[in-house]
Amino acid sequence: MGAPQDHAVTPRKRVLVVDDDDRVRKIHQDQLKSLGVESCFAKNGKEALDIISSDWSARTFDLILMARHMPLMDGILTTMVLRTIGYPSLIYGVSDRLTEAEWEEFFSARPDDIYDEGKPLSIDTMKYIVESVPTPEPCDTWRERVSRLPKQGKGYWYSCFFDQ
Repeated sequence: MGAPQDHAVTPRKRVLVVDDDDRVRKIHQDQLKSLGVESCFAKNGKEALDIISSDWSARTFDLILMARHMPLMDGILTTMVLRTIGYPSLIYGVSDRLTEAEWEEFFSARPDDIYDEGKPLSIDTMKYIVESVPTPEPCDTWRERVSRLPKQGKGYWYSCFFDQ
């Protein structure tokens, strides 16, 4: 009899798309599915933070595609919140053409990159982005990563920005 084989499966990339446009979300969903990527969607920044904070036991998102302009909570503030709490994900801004001042304002929130070629992204751009994101390793859950943050309680970071 042979040695036992390791049947560990490499996790699929996991992407959160944050955009208030239903058409853009649907196109990005179809693109990501065709590229074999697991995806989740939010209509604004507050909904994205709700998804992240309610998904404490799940593996983190490997990439967040963040629209700049959205109602309730825009991509700039959402990106700032995620950077403030140390959320371990690549964040790529997605927008229609930006002026230099708008680009600098968005970039001040510290996304990893900004794509302002227009929305939705082309399939070629989406493929390039997905291929540039490292393949996830079996790793800590978000809950384990959060447990290493300063001990102010899991809802502390969220309550700093919203009335609950």
